[in-house]
Amino acid sequence: MGAVIAARILRYWKVNLHFPISRVYLWSDSLIALHWIKGAASKWKPFVSNRVIEIQSNTDPVNWHHCSGKDNSADYISRGASAERLMNSSIWIHGPEWLRQEEENCPKGSDCKFSPGESGERRIIQDEI
Repeated sequence: MGAVIAARILRYWKVNLHFPISRVYLWSDSLIALHWIKGAASKWKPFVSNRVIEIQSNTDPVNWHHCSGKDNSADYISRGASAERLMNSSIWIHGPEWLRQEEENCPKGSDCKFSPGESGERRIIQDEI
């Protein structure tokens, strides 16, 4: 769902803010979500497929990249960090160190190659004769 929200925010920005965007980088700590986004939406169950269609219609899949969970500041909240801890956290305030450096210091992305069945949401197609 985080990728859907990111795609919606990007669409809103483009449509309403009229601010020139030279490059787009979208990050997720979910390799499964990245696999879905970079694949054909028709391969997934309807819930996933519908989200992938929305993401792909609002973003270019090549702009999606992987960041590790330890570099994902949003994970601090999901792990129950207190407000005091968040206020004293550099990664929460500024993001991971590599985000403030040159592009070559960004994490190198995963190629998102999975074996069939690893993604867990494949659509099962049955033919009856």
